[in-house]
Amino acid sequence: MTDMNVSKSTRTMTVTGLMLAMTLILTLTPIGFIQVPPISITIMHLPVIIAGMIAGPISGFIVGLGMGLASMFRAITSVNPADKLFVNPLVSVLPRVFIGVTSYYAYTLVRGALIKLKNKDLLQGGLAATVGALTGTLTNTVLVLGMLWLVHFANETGAIAFFISVLSINVVIEVIVAIIVCVPVAIVIERMARGRY
Repeated sequence: MTDMNVSKSTRTMTVTGLMLAMTLILTLTPIGFIQVPPISITIMHLPVIIAGMIAGPISGFIVGLGMGLASMFRAITSVNPADKLFVNPLVSVLPRVFIGVTSYYAYTLVRGALIKLKNKDLLQGGLAATVGALTGTLTNTVLVLGMLWLVHFANETGAIAFFISVLSINVVIEVIVAIIVCVPVAIVIERMARGRY
């Protein structure tokens, strides 16, 4: 194994471990949610996005799995009736393992296209990271709400209208927060890895 491979492997493990720790802290404590009545904005998926973009799809999968399992544990131990909807792993775990994976592929696809186009301004400006953060957030929101509807509310009258209203409000705010947080972090980690800092 070459020094470059060892360095990349070390970086991958470091990013995965750090993002997993951050995800667990955000998921198992109230700081993973921003309460803006009447809605709750989640930020616990942001480290999953960063892990996927910076350390790859396996890292994104591992951190997403950690988020999902922590979310299910929180639901099992919570006294909040709304949290009990997440006891089912189809709702709490399955959607979360895709967050980092889709973020990685969206990020890599756009980054590769910008490199081919030799557009350093957009590349350094974080367009690829923006698309990755957007994709990861949409993956989380759409899949979680979709599984909630399928598992718990498919036969409820008016459930679709409720989920559409939640989706339309939450997704805009969560996308903005994800871009504000994930893009600078991804750019800094990427530059540090390339020895530019």
